[in-house]
Amino acid sequence: LSKPIGAQSRERLEKHFLPRYREWDHEMMKMPPFMYGTHYSSAGYVLFYMIRIEPFTTEHIRLQSGYFDNPNRMFHSVPLAWQGCQTDFGDVKELIPEWYYQPEMFRNMNGFDMGTRESGETIGDVKLPPWAETPEDFTRISREALESEYVSSNLHRWIDLIFGDKQQGKKAEDACNVFCHYTYENAIDIDAIKDEMKRNSVLAQIEQFGQCPSQIFSKPHPKRFPRESIDISVFSKLTSIKSYVRKENVASAPIVRICVRGECVVVLGADRSVGIHKWRNATADFIPPFSFELEKKSKSKHRRIGVEFARGMMEELDMRLFAVSHDGKTIFSCGHWDNSFKLSSAETGKLIQSIVAHKDVVTCLALSRNSRVLVTGSKDTTVMVWLRDPVHNVLASVHPQHILYGHDDEITCVAVDVDIDVVISGSRDGTCIVYSLRSGNYTRSIYPRGRTVPIKWLGVSPMGTIITYSGDNLVLRAYSMNGRRLHSTDTKMHLNSFYFSESGEMVVVAGRKGTKGVLMALSCHSLRVRCREETPRPIRSIALSKNEHHLLVAMDDASVMVYALNESIMRRLTLQKLKMLGF
Repeated sequence: LSKPIGAQSRERLEKHFLPRYREWDHEMMKMPPFMYGTHYSSAGYVLFYMIRIEPFTTEHIRLQSGYFDNPNRMFHSVPLAWQGCQTDFGDVKELIPEWYYQPEMFRNMNGFDMGTRESGETIGDVKLPPWAETPEDFTRISREALESEYVSSNLHRWIDLIFGDKQQGKKAEDACNVFCHYTYENAIDIDAIKDEMKRNSVLAQIEQFGQCPSQIFSKPHPKRFPRESIDISVFSKLTSIKSYVRKENVASAPIVRICVRGECVVVLGADRSVGIHKWRNATADFIPPFSFELEKKSKSKHRRIGVEFARGMMEELDMRLFAVSHDGKTIFSCGHWDNSFKLSSAETGKLIQSIVAHKDVVTCLALSRNSRVLVTGSKDTTVMVWLRDPVHNVLASVHPQHILYGHDDEITCVAVDVDIDVVISGSRDGTCIVYSLRSGNYTRSIYPRGRTVPIKWLGVSPMGTIITYSGDNLVLRAYSMNGRRLHSTDTKMHLNSFYFSESGEMVVVAGRKGTKGVLMALSCHSLRVRCREETPRPIRSIALSKNEHHLLVAMDDASVMVYALNESIMRRLTLQKLKMLGF
């Protein structure tokens, strides 16, 4: 990261770029010397990489006077592209952001006829390195490398080259980071060029050749501090988690939703009761590494939310009917007989707001991670998007922000992600529909293969993987955001609760198999099981504490088990961190 692409190969640098720079005849060339005759970023390079996806395909053809470029020059293979930027004197381009998140750029999904190379190979899908089985694998592994601790600890060097004190001047020369003067900001006064033809020529060269960004820093950028927090997340060592305690009679009925909010555990029972228990994280020095104190039964006994559930909803009473705001003060519920969804106070159980907008029973709801967006789905086949006023703990309006259509059967589950700008809904006929959260526009439908099975649950990970579960055939499926099916797995058990890790790499699922409960952690991209635990009773709901240090498992007998890393692992991680900090 301390060297530009052109200087990554020392042999190429010393054989071609440096001699040209040192032997430059300023008077004859009538322009300042440069090392690289091409640039690291331009519109043409974006079209080079994105040629398989519209509208970049059309723009590429327009740039090439109505035809695809010569097949021997087109983006055909990742290994060949790497070889080119190490050996080709005219190839010093950097990668583009889509490389790390859009696997579709490596597939010729539209079946474009891009010609045949001299070797006889037809240009189709991009050839990947042997360590990547699919484009999804390739983008995921590339992203992991980009977000690795090594890159983070050296990123300041790259910032110096592109935005900092090594972009221009003597430091740029020492770093072998000198490009044509046209590419630098304010390097040439366009208005001073009186010859219109020459001015247009210079403008075209700047536009097509590439431009360096504005120089933001005049001093070396500081190095990022090392990660200070000790990662004792249950996902850091999945094979080393253990159950520390089992609390009995946490609720007056089977628990349908459990959440950790700050220093309290909110528990919702099938009888609409609300329990608020004291919770506190503890350090690795304490055994157990948390404090979990139940409130008096007399308090939760008289704290109930909403009204009776509609006929038929009791059989499907699970996490889809409830949500708790991130501050733990407001509970959202649906499935009521009056076709409403309700906002209630967690502390008192009193009604805050009741909204009747759907024409039939509200069957599911989902709350965004920041608790500002609520999505509801109904038997009337519509999905509604609501904005919430977090200051006053009410909806910003009694009218929905969007009403989303497209389903032919009742809505069974919904999901929302503000960062990715999506609302996703699933229906009884097995169809998923993806919408834009901001505009409310339809994006695409995802249809199941084979026989139609109702979708019991769906969710979208922070990395954009869509996962669905059918209670009829017990199958989990993973899709890309663009609707491509990635993997599927037969869980062979009835699942009731789901949770995505903050990283978006893992999904925790829980439910029942026979008379036992089963808890599994799976990789989002492959659905491979990374950890499996059994509990004495079927599991109804799961929750993770702040920073994912503890996993709370609620069972159908109203008891709760708490999992965390075992004490020896936590002590070892703590000592490693102290040693790294110099203690």
